[in-house]
Amino acid sequence: MMRGMATPVPLGDRIRKRRQQLRLTQEEMARRVGVHPSTVLNWEKGKHFPSRYQGAVEEVLGVSLDAEPEPERPAISPHTRMLLRRELSEEDYERVMALLERRDRALPRPAPAPSP
Repeated sequence: MMRGMATPVPLGDRIRKRRQQLRLTQEEMARRVGVHPSTVLNWEKGKHFPSRYQGAVEEVLGVSLDAEPEPERPAISPHTRMLLRRELSEEDYERVMALLERRDRALPRPAPAPSP
């Protein structure tokens, strides 16, 4: 058993997780990509993923599907999130969370390591 090695996350799980982070329904994502909602469901279940849709999916999700994503670090700790939720109105809390998400998407990502 190898320690310290992360298990790769299946592509379908990565698509589903990112779609949910963006608060998109499968129907909304399907509309934006130009496919039927059952197609998005099949991608998320790992049944198939035709490469002809990769560019459109990446554009909608705002991420690259080629490489395993960098491990996520929370933009804000759960404790701070709880404090903000308690102290801010729901509208202000949502605005702050949206700003943090936009900030995280705008941060430069490190270049992938060259293949041997």
